[in-house]
Amino acid sequence: MKHQQVEQELLEIVEKSRLSDGGRLPPERELCAAIKVSRGTLRKALESLEARGLIWRHVGRGTFAGKVLAARTNLIEIADTTSPWELMELRLMIEPQIARLAAMRASRSEITHMRHCLEKSEAAHDPDTYEIWDITLHRAVAEAAHNRLILSVFETVNELRKLTAWGRLREQIVSPPGRLEHWLRQHRAFVDAIADRDPGRAEASARVHVEDVFQSMRVGSGLQNDDAAMPQVT
Repeated sequence: MKHQQVEQELLEIVEKSRLSDGGRLPPERELCAAIKVSRGTLRKALESLEARGLIWRHVGRGTFAGKVLAARTNLIEIADTTSPWELMELRLMIEPQIARLAAMRASRSEITHMRHCLEKSEAAHDPDTYEIWDITLHRAVAEAAHNRLILSVFETVNELRKLTAWGRLREQIVSPPGRLEHWLRQHRAFVDAIADRDPGRAEASARVHVEDVFQSMRVGSGLQNDDAAMPQVT
C-alpha cells in the first residue's frame, strides 16, 4: 500500500476517533491490523500526520486526534489530580449562566442545531452514542452564548471530562432504566427555554439538569451518605 493511501486510511480513523473515546486512536497493533500494514509503515504515516498537526502523541496515554497545545499538557496534569466531583462543581457554576446567555444571544440556526442534537440524542441506541450528542449539545449551547472566553472555559471543562475518571463513572450512572430518557427531557427543557428567549427559565432548567447529573453520580458511586467525600448539592 502506498504511503499516501496509509495516511488517507489513518485520516478516516482520526475523524472517527475525534468524537469518541476522548479523541484517542486505537493502539498501533490494532491500526496495523485494520489498515493491513507493518508497524514501521504505520509509524511513518503517524509521524507525517503529527508533523501536519492532525494528531498528537502522549507517552503512556496514546495517540489523539487534533493539535497538541501547551494548555493540553497542563490539562493532563490537572486531570491526574482532580476528580469528577470537582469537574461537576465547575459545571454547576458555569453551565446555568451559559444557558442564560444563550437564551439572549442564540441565532435561529444555532437553535436549530441544538434541536438537531436533541433528535440525535433521542435516537441514540447506546450510551456511547448518547454521550457524543450530549457533549455536542452542551457545546452548541456554549457557542450560542457568543463569548469566546466562556467557550474557552467550557472547552477546558469538556477536555477534563474526557481525561478524568468520568468515563468509568458514567457507565454506572446511565445504567438505571429511564435515566437517559429523564436527562433528555431536561435537555429539551433548557433548549425550549433558549428558543423561547427566556433567560431565567433557561438558567433554572440547566441548573436542574447539572444538579441531577451530580446527584446521580453521588448515588452511582455509593457516596450519597459520605459528605466528606463529595460536596453536598443544594
